[in-house]
Amino acid sequence: MGLYVKTTIRGILTAVVAAALLFSSVQVASASPSDTETSTKQDALAAIQEIKDTGQLSDAGREALLAVPELAAQVLDPGVYTVEETLGPITPSSVSPMAGGCATQSFSVSGKTVVGLTAYTFHHSANLCWNGSSITSITNRQSWVTNVTTFMFYRGLVSNTFTGVGQVTGETFAQGHMENCVGSQGCIQSDYPWVRINASGIWGWNGGFTGIG
Repeated sequence: MGLYVKTTIRGILTAVVAAALLFSSVQVASASPSDTETSTKQDALAAIQEIKDTGQLSDAGREALLAVPELAAQVLDPGVYTVEETLGPITPSSVSPMAGGCATQSFSVSGKTVVGLTAYTFHHSANLCWNGSSITSITNRQSWVTNVTTFMFYRGLVSNTFTGVGQVTGETFAQGHMENCVGSQGCIQSDYPWVRINASGIWGWNGGFTGIG
């Protein structure tokens, strides 16, 4: 009788250990790193497809991309940008703006990646001369890009105009085309950064606006 009980207990323990080992192997297989990485990458690619389809990035899509930082660093964050303004000195420097003069004004707008890095910077500048009552000239208008990363491509200007010579007010405007291309995903979206600088025949340059079209 004693031998039978021992044998039975040994059999039960063996079955329990085998079941535990089986459960453990199932758990490890279901949570293997390769499966998790594949799922994470698929979620990030779905976020890129969202940008392709809608031109926007949801909070869930942003979170999915940030989980794959090497990919997120190549994706332009839709509608996110920073602005910088530079105003050169008025010449001649001995006169007040209302007496007339000339000055160069420039603005720049920078697109950002999903991880917050600068993807490109679009610049526009021009030289304005005025006489205290009207704009006498808007010259040396220039547009260019800097800080262009390997996944951004400048496709040139889509608009480049100015108005106001001989008038009290005017402006100079330029808009470029930047395309975001991410490896095997191809070109996924475009930015159209623009700069508008306001001019006055009384005060000279009168501020400006920038944005992403």
